[in-house]
Amino acid sequence: MKYAVIDIGSNSIKLRVYKIKNDKINILFSNRITAGLAYHIENNIMTYEGIIKAVEVLNEYISLIKNFSVDKYYIYATASIRNIENTTEVTDEIFKLTECRIDVLSSKDEATLGFKGIMEDIDITDGLMIDIGGGSSEAVSFMNGEKKEDISFPIGSLNLYKKFVHDFLPAKEEIEIITKNISKEINDTDSFSFDKYKNIKSICMIGGTAYSLLKLINNHFDLNKDNKVIQLSKFKELKKVLLNDYSKAKELIIKSCPDRVHTIIPGILILDSIIDKTYAENIIVSDYGLSEGYLIRKIKEEK
Repeated sequence: MKYAVIDIGSNSIKLRVYKIKNDKINILFSNRITAGLAYHIENNIMTYEGIIKAVEVLNEYISLIKNFSVDKYYIYATASIRNIENTTEVTDEIFKLTECRIDVLSSKDEATLGFKGIMEDIDITDGLMIDIGGGSSEAVSFMNGEKKEDISFPIGSLNLYKKFVHDFLPAKEEIEIITKNISKEINDTDSFSFDKYKNIKSICMIGGTAYSLLKLINNHFDLNKDNKVIQLSKFKELKKVLLNDYSKAKELIIKSCPDRVHTIIPGILILDSIIDKTYAENIIVSDYGLSEGYLIRKIKEEK
């Protein structure tokens, strides 16, 4: 069978089309449109302009889905719609305009399903999964292939940019403010025991920040474009370049991930703050993640 999953995020709306054969998920097509829904939130309310932007993208994706002769499709939203005050009004209005029903995931579901997704892709038993989104960031610890703890932080690459950055890239003073804000959010969290997992050597990353970081690493160090592993030493070296050489940072970001030009540095700062609480030696970027975990759950529900 063919399935499609649409992910409505704070920064972008993503579509993936799959073919399931012998219980194996195969990605047939993937697309991403930068919708910037977070820019359409005022006083924690999504504006009608934001709703129309989401509707436009959904209509475009539904047309694409029809071309793939998809048997079933599902749509979910994360912090983009979860964390606003008019969630029900937004989903109702989108349904009225598109007949698309949106499943708004809780932060716990987001973390759990992201973990399910990477287990379909990465052969690793002990690690820490990190998903840095536009409106929130999730971390999941796992040992012997089983999930142990999860946490969602109310900080994302786009909401940090919106709140603290006033130009193309964050200035030195803005970087300091962002870093303090991230540290406060992470240090104030007592429901996740980072100290328990300091022996973990690998961090598994999913999502747009992960893909963009990998492109930056591969381009900056002239690595094979198929490389999926980021050595911690290379991550730290790249971070130093991005934070201290404005011209080089601008050139590298535009070359590697122009659609993440505003959000990649805040995303890297979130990742760096989490990494500093571990003894990780490398970061593995997974092709699979939340969408795949969500699809697995929906298929199991059907059965």
